[in-house]
Amino acid sequence: MKKKYKILFLFLILLQCGNNIPYSKETLLKRPVGVSIVAKSGLAFDLSYHVQNEEDTFDGYNVYISRDSISDSEIETLVPALNLSGSLPTFQHSKDEVDFVNSVTQNIALYSDSITNFENGVTYFFRIAAHSRYGYLSKASNEVSAAAFE
Repeated sequence: MKKKYKILFLFLILLQCGNNIPYSKETLLKRPVGVSIVAKSGLAFDLSYHVQNEEDTFDGYNVYISRDSISDSEIETLVPALNLSGSLPTFQHSKDEVDFVNSVTQNIALYSDSITNFENGVTYFFRIAAHSRYGYLSKASNEVSAAAFE
């Protein structure tokens, strides 16, 4: 009898392990809105957005850049996220940084992971997506575009 109780007790302890975040909340991240882009001299851009994701698993935003318009389906399949630090998300944030009034501005002077510079006169399209620490993505933000210039 005692062995059955020990096994039951061990099973109940194991049920309590984990992150206590329901799976549906791990995978559902709000779509970022209100993204803007400004081309800067020197073949660079200032990308502005509000940190607006309050989910427990949120850890930042991935940035997607292309020479063509970026559809929702291309975010995960054709257009890789900009990876400046060797890991994703592109820009790290936490839910503690949520601010619907003040925007964050990030300077981007590189086009891809291969450290390619932007080209003068070429229009680039940008979108961001919220990223979770488990690798899940939100739907991508509104698309913004601007032409690079020297």
